[in-house]
Amino acid sequence: MKKVVQHICLVSDHILPNLIPILEKKPEFVHLVVSAEKSHVGKRFTQILENLNINYKIYPNAPVSNVQEIYFFAENVLNQIISCLNNESLVFNATAGTKPMAMAFSNIIQQYPNAKIIYTNTYHSLLEYLHPIGHPPDHLPGVLDVKTYLSAQNIQLKFCDSDDIVWQKDVFSRAELTFLMAKKAGFNGHLFGILNALSQKACNRSSDMLVDPCQEFDRPVHNKYWQQILTSMANQELIEWDELSKVQFNTIEAANYIGGGWLEEYAWLIAKNNNVDDVRLGVNVKTCDGNRCHVPNEHDVIIVHNNRLLHIECKTVNYQKFSYLGKDLSYKMDSTGAKIGGLFGNNVLLSVWNLPSHQLERANTYGIDVLAAQKLDSFDVFLKDWIASS
Repeated sequence: MKKVVQHICLVSDHILPNLIPILEKKPEFVHLVVSAEKSHVGKRFTQILENLNINYKIYPNAPVSNVQEIYFFAENVLNQIISCLNNESLVFNATAGTKPMAMAFSNIIQQYPNAKIIYTNTYHSLLEYLHPIGHPPDHLPGVLDVKTYLSAQNIQLKFCDSDDIVWQKDVFSRAELTFLMAKKAGFNGHLFGILNALSQKACNRSSDMLVDPCQEFDRPVHNKYWQQILTSMANQELIEWDELSKVQFNTIEAANYIGGGWLEEYAWLIAKNNNVDDVRLGVNVKTCDGNRCHVPNEHDVIIVHNNRLLHIECKTVNYQKFSYLGKDLSYKMDSTGAKIGGLFGNNVLLSVWNLPSHQLERANTYGIDVLAAQKLDSFDVFLKDWIASS
C-alpha cells in the first residue's frame, strides 16, 4: 500500500526550491503557508499545482516578524494539519520563507512521529534531510521542463516554433548544412552578412511573405568555402543558384533560415544531440503581474536540464561594423536571463562575429558566456560542460 505523503511549504519569491521536491516526490496534498506580502506568489503557486492536479490548502497572512507571533501561527497551522492526518507522512520544506518561520515550523513539526524536514540543495542536485538526523540525502533528478520552469518565474509560455512536427522534420533534414555553416561561420562572416542582407531584401518579415525572391551578389562568388555553402543550400532546395552571382530564395522559410534562423537551429540540434531534458526554439512568452500583462516576447532558444535553465541568444549581426546595435545587448540579456532563469539560470550568446572588446568585457561583467566567430563551433563542448556542472 502506497504511503500517503503531504508537504508543507513556506511561500517566498522563489517557487522552484519548493516545487522541485513536489514534482519528484509527488505528494497527495500540499499545504502553502503564505504571508500577506507574498500572496501574489501564492496565487501563482496554486495555479501551477492545479495544472499538476495536486490538491492544496493555503494558510494566509503568515507573520514574517515577531518570533512569538510566528511560533503561535506555526503551532496553529500544524495542529490543524496533524489533526486531520491518519498515519500519513508529513514533510516540511525548510528551504524558503524567513529564517524565523523555518525555525518555528521545524521545531514544532519534529514532535510529530512521521515528520521529515527537507532542504532543497539545488546547486548540488540533492534533497537534504534536516530531520531525522542521519537520513541520507536523495539525488534530485531533472523534473522540470521549459513550460513549468517559466511558470515558476511568472512567465506564461504561449507557443514554441520548435513544437511543430513538420518544422522538426525540416530541421533534421538540413542538419548537415546547419553544422557546416556553424563550422565555417567564423572564417566566412562576410558571406553571412551578405546573405542576411539579401534575405531581408527578398522578404517582408512583418507579413511573412517573399516579395522579391531573386537577389544578386555584387560580384560572382569564387571563394571555395562560399561556393560549398551555397551549393549545399541549393542541394537542400532552399535557393536556386546560377553558380555565379544570382540567387533565388525558394520560400519564406528558406529566407528566414538563411537570414539567421540557421544559428538558432544549430543550438537546438546540439541540445537534442546531448539529450537535454527539454529544449525549445522560438519561445513565445507573456509575463503577467497581477491583472497587468506585458507585451509578448520571444526568446531564441531555452534549455532546461537538471532543473537549471540555459538562455541562448543567437546573433548574426556584425557588431564590429554596427556597434550601436549591440550597445545594450549584455544588459538586456542579463535582465531577460534573470527574469526567466531566476536563481538557477545561465546566459550564453552565440555570435557569428566577434564582439568589440568593450562589449565582450561588459558581457563578462554580467556573467554572460560568449561563443563568437571561430569559437561558435565549440558550443557542443560548452553545453557538455554546462550539463556536467549541473
